[in-house]
Amino acid sequence: MSLKCDICREDFKNAHGLSIHKSKMHPPLTCGICQKNDFKNEHGLSIHMTKMHQDKESELYTRKTSQHDIHHRKDGGRQRPSTACGHRKDGHPGRNPPTAAHNPHSRSAVNAKSKSYSGPPREHKGATGTRPKSVPPKFVESHKIDPHSPGKRQVIKEAAKIVHVQASPETLTKSQEKTGGRSKPKEPSATERSPSSMSNSTLSCLASDKSKLLTILKAGIICPKEDSKLRVDRVNLFVQHLEETMAGVSDFPLELFKSGSYYDKTKIDYADEFDFMFYPKATFEADFSNCPPGYCKIKKGRTTIQDFDNMFTKNGYLIPERFKEKMFQIFKKCIENPGFREGRRTKRKLRNPESPAFTVFYDLQLQGKPPIDIDLVPAIRLDGWPSTFKRPSAKWLSEDHAKKAMKCFHAVTKTFPGKHADADLLWRISFSHAERKLIHHADYTDKGVRKTIFKILKKLKEDIKTDSPKIEKFCSYHLKMFMLGFFDRHQDFSEKNEQHLFNQSIKELVKCLQEGEIRNYFIPNDNILKYVPKDEKDLIARKLEEYI
Repeated sequence: MSLKCDICREDFKNAHGLSIHKSKMHPPLTCGICQKNDFKNEHGLSIHMTKMHQDKESELYTRKTSQHDIHHRKDGGRQRPSTACGHRKDGHPGRNPPTAAHNPHSRSAVNAKSKSYSGPPREHKGATGTRPKSVPPKFVESHKIDPHSPGKRQVIKEAAKIVHVQASPETLTKSQEKTGGRSKPKEPSATERSPSSMSNSTLSCLASDKSKLLTILKAGIICPKEDSKLRVDRVNLFVQHLEETMAGVSDFPLELFKSGSYYDKTKIDYADEFDFMFYPKATFEADFSNCPPGYCKIKKGRTTIQDFDNMFTKNGYLIPERFKEKMFQIFKKCIENPGFREGRRTKRKLRNPESPAFTVFYDLQLQGKPPIDIDLVPAIRLDGWPSTFKRPSAKWLSEDHAKKAMKCFHAVTKTFPGKHADADLLWRISFSHAERKLIHHADYTDKGVRKTIFKILKKLKEDIKTDSPKIEKFCSYHLKMFMLGFFDRHQDFSEKNEQHLFNQSIKELVKCLQEGEIRNYFIPNDNILKYVPKDEKDLIARKLEEYI
């Protein structure tokens, strides 16, 4: 007799397998106030917070007067000294004290309803209809804040003001205006990323107070640890089964490299997108002769897989389009293979022909959790570090990490956007391996704030793109190349210098955008802003200037 997981409904042969599954895939949630950690789901945690920590929550939430109370007051909205149960604070009972049976807003009535509700946890709606959010526990931990310490409460309240600002009439969308601001918050659909927590226009109003602006931005880039762990665990399972299936589908052995913002620890929102490079276990050589900056041609190495013979030209150059087609066929066979357990949860997303990635949506099949965006990227790994590449600076990076960063680089099948005699043989050079090493260990030598400044700028960039959907070309890659150069140009990245560095980084980025030039950190003669439209660069520069 098979057993079912009471959370995801997956079948298991015995209780031992079910126990291991729950411990890995559904770790218990922890209350950020009393540290109780035996909650099976977010709904149970929400009920616990409501029952046990109502008074303590008032320190973490920006509370607002209920629209229901304002609407029904006979005194025109003046505050009466009465409590939620109809009794005045002076001990005199109010007129017609409501009961749970007659008052749908009483706690007992709400709890009675919540018992039959199986969806995401419901929260109290304030005057504007928005749902107040507490400061994420990780914010308290990372800043060593005791939420019950009077001396530290002001910092938490500053971060909690995000909710108050978000609920202001100026930030409501048209659809929210029609319903009094009562639209339900939802996670992004399969075709969009998580929206930023605050609009660019709202944040720019705080530009004169850099300390408060930085506090709010830091709070905005923190996401629930439990939620991210759930997503990462599921993706790791997806990749593990994909590699196992690929071993039986592919004609040649493939290796995996995990890249992207999650793995260099600069993720600013939910872990909802992952990048994985797959490259053949074979030897190739890079040819930079007659190639535009940032591109190369791939030649046969000493050992090459025979299955690649029909992908080479007569001169021994590997044709990127043929290699991409072969790898895409392998990816497609894997997700459609009956033996691939996650196949029924995976759906391919069609991309532009010039895109180097085979993108899929992986459905977690959990209520309220959107599908995860996974890029499977065909690549060629090339060992060594050519003399034409810039060597990472050892001023802010340890010598050991610098050497590891220069261990290899990759080439991907991104189509060359311009005209070139060998356009059909050009491969885009990818420094994902080096970038991951540099960014991940950026603060290793001096415990500085390099990664913090980088994440704050990413946050501002996402806010600008949310306000201006027409921005399509400018992305985190451009920002990453800018920041690596910024790390070289400045020395003091101590926490006391954080505000100055933040202000200076915006000034320098605005100048780069106005001049239309950000240099590839590893290939200085490669201007990576070359193919970003001028109107996009000008728009982003104008938006960023509001923070100076």
